[in-house]
Amino acid sequence: MTTRRRAWIGLLGVLGLAVLLSVFVAGSPVRVYRVSPATMRARIAAALPIGSDVAAVIAFLDANNIEHAPYSPVNGDVGAIKRNVCFALLIECSIDMRFFFDSSGHLERYSVEPGFTGL
Repeated sequence: MTTRRRAWIGLLGVLGLAVLLSVFVAGSPVRVYRVSPATMRARIAAALPIGSDVAAVIAFLDANNIEHAPYSPVNGDVGAIKRNVCFALLIECSIDMRFFFDSSGHLERYSVEPGFTGL
């Protein structure tokens, strides 16, 4: 085997190891979403206008098979998560949602963020 060929094989080996290590440490750089955070945000905006009551939010979450905590009157919020929303290497993708209500139990605002869990 020539020196040049060994150098190329060594370089490819180092590059392959670097890619594998970066995927292991940082998670998959390529994610294919079944449901993206932007899509979920649009669904929520269409189904739950600001001012919706707690019962409407809970009904939406239940109808869409989204795990959620019960309404917390102390904090005035509901936390929710849609798990396993994308294909990726070494991470689980989720969509983390939080719904905030005023003192009379009407929706004031909500947040929709991507979430990642290393496997």
